[in-house]
Amino acid sequence: MFDYKLKFINRSGKDSTFALLIYVDFQQIEYITDISNEKKLVHNFDVKNEQHIFIPVKFQTQTLAPGNHVITFSVLAGSDKHAGNMKISVDSYGITGRYNLYIGKERELVNNKPKLEGRTETFKANNFSGFLINQDFEQLDRYKIPNYLIKAKAREKIKFALRAGGEDSEEYVAWITMDWKQVNIQDITNYWYFKLPRDKIAYKEIEITAPSEKGDYEITGFLAANPWKNLNDGVPQAINTTSSYRFTLRVE
Repeated sequence: MFDYKLKFINRSGKDSTFALLIYVDFQQIEYITDISNEKKLVHNFDVKNEQHIFIPVKFQTQTLAPGNHVITFSVLAGSDKHAGNMKISVDSYGITGRYNLYIGKERELVNNKPKLEGRTETFKANNFSGFLINQDFEQLDRYKIPNYLIKAKAREKIKFALRAGGEDSEEYVAWITMDWKQVNIQDITNYWYFKLPRDKIAYKEIEITAPSEKGDYEITGFLAANPWKNLNDGVPQAINTTSSYRFTLRVE
């Protein structure tokens, strides 16, 4: 059983509503907070500027294999707002941290990497780094900020272009959330696992199915460099997990 309290300090410069997302081995999991005592994928909470909050978090670990797993905590600011209403594509204004999750006495990283895709389409980074989601399918090495609002019908399949890489890494995991819940962008897993040279960007086209209910749904993405790096406890290390521009999918 994972049973810890997370401390979060709001130093954004303003009062805000935040969302807490938790991933184990890059798959979003349900967890319990003492605040609600019910399983959830997303916990929204309010914190005033320069104030802090403790969030008690619990989830079961008995189904995890012995060894070191990757646990990721992501806190997103303005989770109650929509880029479509603000009329601007914005960064997720959050913080994402990656840690070791030891199950049992083993300390070796659990090897549960999925198989790589056959061929990953790549091109020069041209000083770009990070993760970009948009609908620009024409010029691969163009980094165009996505439209802040995309409209769709219920259950409509929407095509997106993904561009990712440029970090100090040759191995990555990328995933996408809609309404702060991870969506499937791969046949087997909910994330895209790929390798590429350090001076390259990977390109991939995907389809996401719009929800069946009308409303506004925020879409954002995350990119983890060196995703299965075995972290040394107590030693500062560069383990970037960056977020993409976020935008709104409006189901009409």
